[in-house]
Amino acid sequence: MGTVEEGGIEKIIAEGRYTRLRNSTFANAAFVVDERYQGLGIASFLLDLLIRAAGEHGIAGFAAVILADNKAMIRVFEKTGLPMKASMVSGVYHLSMPFRGGNDQSSSTIS
Repeated sequence: MGTVEEGGIEKIIAEGRYTRLRNSTFANAAFVVDERYQGLGIASFLLDLLIRAAGEHGIAGFAAVILADNKAMIRVFEKTGLPMKASMVSGVYHLSMPFRGGNDQSSSTIS
């Protein structure tokens, strides 16, 4: 979670989480950053934290569902430098991103 203080009140401006997929070593990853704070690296920072936390808890990689026109979110995942496998169905990317040493050997870059 990311917070800022505005007018003496702490406000949540970003949130990230992962949820382990049933019968899998992968987890769904999701995060959101308030529009006023996008483009500052907060999403990348959150994703890096999620990757570290998930890896420490036995998660082998992340899966994510991203709208095809959400180029900023796609770039956040690409910037990790981790291999990715992606497929598009009905304007939505279904992304698989194994962590280092994960069992998913395929990779692709989304453009």
